[in-house]
Amino acid sequence: VVVNNSATVVQTELKRWAGNRWAENSGRVGDGDFEQFRKLAHVGIMKLARMAVMADFTPRNVAVQLSNNLYRLISPVLKRRGVLINTEIEYRVGPYFVLAVNIKSIEWPKLMKYSKRLVHRFFNEWEDNQARRFHTLSEEGAQEFTRSVCMSPFLYVQNKWMYALSMHGNEFIAHFLGLLHHFPRIISIPLCWCLFHWIMPSIITLYILEGVADEIFSYVEGKGMEMQIQVMPPDKQTAFMLSALRELREGNQKKKEEGKDNTTANIIGPLLGPSIPADQGPPPSEKDIPDSLEFITFEIDLPVGFQRLRWAILSQKSRFFTDAFFAEANNTEIVILNGWNKHGEKIGEPNVEEEDIVGAEMERSYLMPKSTFVKANRVTQSTHIKTYNDYCFCYQERTDTPEVPYGNTFVTWTQVMVVNTGHNTCRMVCSVEIEFPNGPPMTSRMIVSGAKSGTAETFALLSRCIANYANEFP
Repeated sequence: VVVNNSATVVQTELKRWAGNRWAENSGRVGDGDFEQFRKLAHVGIMKLARMAVMADFTPRNVAVQLSNNLYRLISPVLKRRGVLINTEIEYRVGPYFVLAVNIKSIEWPKLMKYSKRLVHRFFNEWEDNQARRFHTLSEEGAQEFTRSVCMSPFLYVQNKWMYALSMHGNEFIAHFLGLLHHFPRIISIPLCWCLFHWIMPSIITLYILEGVADEIFSYVEGKGMEMQIQVMPPDKQTAFMLSALRELREGNQKKKEEGKDNTTANIIGPLLGPSIPADQGPPPSEKDIPDSLEFITFEIDLPVGFQRLRWAILSQKSRFFTDAFFAEANNTEIVILNGWNKHGEKIGEPNVEEEDIVGAEMERSYLMPKSTFVKANRVTQSTHIKTYNDYCFCYQERTDTPEVPYGNTFVTWTQVMVVNTGHNTCRMVCSVEIEFPNGPPMTSRMIVSGAKSGTAETFALLSRCIANYANEFP
């Protein structure tokens, strides 16, 4: 397990700490000087509280709490499913720890019954998802459509067959155990015992342990954090631990070097382009801005003019993404880069009508380097401009990663919105949403958490790269 900071960790904890304390007095009428003093005191207290919360809720501390509480989290949950385990912390350093789990015994009737309920729940969710997707219904309308399908034997069998074609990994084990629940125990229990001890012990163990991940994620997200988790068989544990520790050590060493020389990358030129006079004045009048996606993972104020940054990010003439962000910050190699499908020569330039630009699309493909949890893989990205004016520009990206684990089950949507705040500054808001075209798999919680954590790191790298080049002018 590796624990990461969430974008909302401090805000979430401060809201819980403050409660309605200041809201109750917000409408009080009194002496103006005293009210001003009270507001200043409030600001000071909240600053101190923010510092305390940031110090207390570090990934290292949460990792320690989580590793200590996993005994309480995992054992009772698995016991209700008929699985008795022994657990022991094998290694713990910083935000990273390894928990060894040994399965002592399994009550197969309980596990088969749990698997049957799990299969039923996932099939219902898959049907609702398909109804919303193909019939553009609301959640209530999707459920009504599902009930009508269940009343038609032909459509019900057809849906079962389509669902079976979309299954993968642990879902096959869940369906098999759920099916055995209908068999006489004199047949099902010996068969399960043989499968677990002789034929596929690692596959069934993976199914049991990954099934408890939801409870772990609930605990970590309740702390305002994100995490990455991987279940490994014992024969691969040593190599995996060494790889994880090497990555953590390299990350810590990089942070130390950045702290010493106060730089984060090698500056290779004025890649953000020249200063634009229009950026020096106050912000333009406000206009409607698009809604963020499901999870806002990163927000930051940048010391760069709005139109200058718009040119650097969107213009086909700019080399910022390819030469600075991808090559330096993200250590990736661009394989294919296509230009905008329309008005490529205008995008990024000032004084261009919004109607001409909105809807433009661009595709790129690149290689992501190997990380602790994911091997090196090819990523395909499609960028779509959603808003383009002098107050705000916004683009969405659809990212497909078919080579990562369960990569063919989900699509990652990200959105970057930049708002003009005037005086050579702008505000960037980044969000992410995970789409499961064939319905969420059993590992959906792990996928969503990994995507939130990974995209937050990418957005942080982007903002840091922008800040590095902010004072570089041709």
